[in-house]
Amino acid sequence: MRTAATEATGSTPLLEVRGLKKHFPIRAGLLSLLQGYIRAVDGVTFELEHGKTLGIVGDSVIGKSPRARTIHRLIDPTGGSLIRIGKATTKPHGKKLRRFRVNYQMVFQDPISSLNPRKLAIDIIGEPLKVHFKVHGEELTREVADLMSKVGLEKGQLYRYPHEFSGGQKQRLGIARALALHPKLLVLDEPTSNLDVSVQAQILRLLASLQKEFDLTYLFISHDMAVVYHMCDLVMVMYAGKVVERAETKALYTNPLHPYTRALIDIAEAEGKDLTITLGGEPPSMRFLPSGCHFHPRCPIAFEKCGWSAEEVQTALGRLLSAEFPELSLDTSITDERRLRVRGHVEDAPALLEGLKDRVARKRDEVLALRGIEAMSLAGPEIAVTLHAPQEPELLQAETGHFVACHAFSGPAAGTATGAKP
Repeated sequence: MRTAATEATGSTPLLEVRGLKKHFPIRAGLLSLLQGYIRAVDGVTFELEHGKTLGIVGDSVIGKSPRARTIHRLIDPTGGSLIRIGKATTKPHGKKLRRFRVNYQMVFQDPISSLNPRKLAIDIIGEPLKVHFKVHGEELTREVADLMSKVGLEKGQLYRYPHEFSGGQKQRLGIARALALHPKLLVLDEPTSNLDVSVQAQILRLLASLQKEFDLTYLFISHDMAVVYHMCDLVMVMYAGKVVERAETKALYTNPLHPYTRALIDIAEAEGKDLTITLGGEPPSMRFLPSGCHFHPRCPIAFEKCGWSAEEVQTALGRLLSAEFPELSLDTSITDERRLRVRGHVEDAPALLEGLKDRVARKRDEVLALRGIEAMSLAGPEIAVTLHAPQEPELLQAETGHFVACHAFSGPAAGTATGAKP
């Protein structure tokens, strides 16, 4: 996958990720038998050019942090590949992994848990220098003191323990440790989410300054669209382990295409608003993801093929029958994944079928789950209901450099979608 900008300049991406997956097995019972998987990262592809900042954004439990840790090789990927400067590094081990981490460092979300409480600041920052560059003695002290000054800490704090620093100072300590090896890429996993608002602004200004001074590339992970807007050149929106939209920052903010992206931006622009209220519902269980488009149960524009399950349609249809035909005591049951049946003591089944078709047609814009119904027909004294087959949307180019995974921008009714894959 090459972006338009990369093709125009002919440059080689600093980091390229192809089909990255991380599935966590679920085991239970005395014999720890496999029960299923949590698909935290599921087939993600992107590239990152030198000197740029790529933002990965989304609310909780959507796979941002597992992706960061998989890229940094703190956890092994289930599938896919990482490529840096043209060299495949899917599963480096031993010395290769150590060399890999020299150029790719990480700043963690929680500065308290990421720092060893039993080590002094000079040892925390200096340990990478000892391990990789064999720096010791006075030279080590000078290097560490210089790094501390660059992140806004004083030389007099060299011999302090982590608990003697404030929250913002702890994060500065973590940044200094990440810079010790002069990496090319910093993975920033929500670096300001646990800090006060005033301290957040200071850390963000520090990161922007360090990027210019050290010519760094950032992979910036956050749930705050406002922060991402000010920090990032490119933005990738994730939901339930998958990328749902990717574009340059300005293009994504001025013209968000995916309904989930629009909701995130609305939250950033309206303080005090809750995402669950804006969208309705809750993020899905990563173990039992909805079929088709994972976002469709919360989507305000869901289509027929977005993946309505038999259970979702049964619930909506049951409520409709109770409201429109209360005197018939109709019952709905699931035949299989794509079929339901409606039965009861009905004298005129054809009339009921026509009436039900009419009610469904009138209510489908109000009750979106009813859009999952493809056809209804008589099956003896019962009514057979057939559902649309779920289709998972692909990440396609809807506009130049602007990719979205949504059925509104794919297929014959796609509007401006070009259908070009990333």
